[in-house]
Amino acid sequence: AQLIGRKIASDAQGGISPTGSMLRAVEYAINFAHQRRLPLVLNMSFGVGNEAEGKARIDQLIDSVLQAHPDVVFAISAGNDGPGLSTMGFPGSANRAITVGATFPAGMLGAVTRSTSDPVAYFSARGGELAKPDIATPGLAYSTVPHWNMGDERKGGTSMASPHAAGLSALLVSAVTQRGEKVDARLIKQALMVTAHP
Repeated sequence: AQLIGRKIASDAQGGISPTGSMLRAVEYAINFAHQRRLPLVLNMSFGVGNEAEGKARIDQLIDSVLQAHPDVVFAISAGNDGPGLSTMGFPGSANRAITVGATFPAGMLGAVTRSTSDPVAYFSARGGELAKPDIATPGLAYSTVPHWNMGDERKGGTSMASPHAAGLSALLVSAVTQRGEKVDARLIKQALMVTAHP
């Protein structure tokens, strides 16, 4: 896999992420992949809320981009405003994206016994108007930190869960590509959802 990192936050505007910068990052990645005839899986570990789910301008823009490029798989974090209904962040409430909630894997939490399923993280956003998130993946990651921040190596959030879904998607896209078939993002999303454990 080739990885491309794109910055969407604007330091000039106080670290916010304007809609235009998100769209430019997505368009850059799509153009990069299409020019090289490469399959593309996007991940956006970003989300803010809350408007009426599925009604935010960025949701509609993301859906229109994905409609124009049905081979592009896009995983987006659900947001960390849960567990209440209608806490889904946007653009995670875009219909065509794979919206990813977070679980707390027992193994990463140091649990001695392994339950049959990992509990959904207490902060993981949930839909009210929409049946979202589409899937939930491990919402924990370990990261190096500077000495002054020792003890903060474990990070939690749907931003850590979304890359797991992007990685799973990339494996499925790779298998489809190796078989010489055309990638259909809807089928990748469906495959992840129907094979997930409740």
